[in-house]
Amino acid sequence: METILRIPRICRACAATGKIHDEAEKNMYKAIKMHVEGLMEDCLPGSKSHTTAEYVVINK
Repeated sequence: METILRIPRICRACAATGKIHDEAEKNMYKAIKMHVEGLMEDCLPGSKSHTTAEYVVINK
């Protein structure tokens, strides 16, 4: 089963996938890094810093 992660509070368009959760999480860090670097390059403001976490576990 593929894992899909989104973090809309940081970047509404950012999403990452992976065959396992760890791979999707690693890809999400890369997506966030690329998004923040793009904001800095374009001299645009980033979002305010905050932390939340939500997990959904589905067992078959």
